[in-house]
Amino acid sequence: MGKLTLENISKRFGRIEILKDISLSVEKGEIFFILGPSGCGKTTLLRIIAGFVSPDSGRIILNNKEITSTPPARRNIGMVFQNYALWPHLSVWKNIAYGLEIKKYPQEIIKKKVESVLDITKLNPFKDQFPVNLSGGQQQRVALARAMVTEPEILLLDEPLSNLDAKLREDMRTEIQRIQKQTGITMVYVTHDRREAMAIGKRIAVMNDGKILEIGSPLKLYSTPVNRFTAEFLGEINIIKGKIGMVFDSYTEIITEEGNFITAKRITEEQGQKIEIGFRPENINFEGEKNRIGGMVKEIEYSGETAKVRIETQKGSILYIRVFQNKLKDIKIEEKIYFSVFPEDIIIFTQK
Repeated sequence: MGKLTLENISKRFGRIEILKDISLSVEKGEIFFILGPSGCGKTTLLRIIAGFVSPDSGRIILNNKEITSTPPARRNIGMVFQNYALWPHLSVWKNIAYGLEIKKYPQEIIKKKVESVLDITKLNPFKDQFPVNLSGGQQQRVALARAMVTEPEILLLDEPLSNLDAKLREDMRTEIQRIQKQTGITMVYVTHDRREAMAIGKRIAVMNDGKILEIGSPLKLYSTPVNRFTAEFLGEINIIKGKIGMVFDSYTEIITEEGNFITAKRITEEQGQKIEIGFRPENINFEGEKNRIGGMVKEIEYSGETAKVRIETQKGSILYIRVFQNKLKDIKIEEKIYFSVFPEDIIIFTQK
């Protein structure tokens, strides 16, 4: 297990600045996620950690030792690629053993290590099969086993589930969690899939345009994001523009076209400053009196146990709420509806 620290990592390709002063720390035995849209720089960051790309500035520290200039083969870092990169002409056993054979390990050690990771990844029944005969999930487990067999300090995973269908992705999320818990290996996992990151990760770094916007637990980033991009990238959210009204000891008044809102947070910005507030579609109720909003129901979109309701307010704002099916009997298209948002569920954005 390894502890990884990145300090002020920056990278340009020509005139394009890919990474902008990236700093973060990954603890021993942690699954740490880097989440962001395509083109935000997350794969480049992973390749810099692996040593395949050199940063223009900054430092990489693994277990208190700087490895910024250390060649990839000497970093003791494993990597699982998006396309698996398995040798098609080699069996599962041979694919997994390949790295050990290149390093000229004795055959008895290779046998012991390969058998161990075959057990961990539940690949023993397929050890003599070739990649073409395996499912996508099985191929992914071979790629994981091959990366783990050399016992790296850190395992890097670059969009490892993106080529799998929805059901296989869900199964493999569970498998990766099980393998990490069983081995205790430190993982840095790159993905654009918020559900993947929130299902597995203990901490997530949200990345956009070459910068880390914020780092936190899935619950913290979803419930109380600081950055609007983070809020929108992690799920549906309603945004209302306004300005700061009265500021009290334990709450703040926000003045908007849709009415005045009370938030369960005291902010330090000046009265009258423009601001944005947000709330998740599921964080509404029909009984409360505070932060009450009314509008006309325009559309109901069913999605199994819940439905998303599109509402147009008198001021022309489009807002969405999400309700369970048993509440739909009281909601009709082209009829007026009122709902409330608890003050603690109002999110304040002072930056975009």
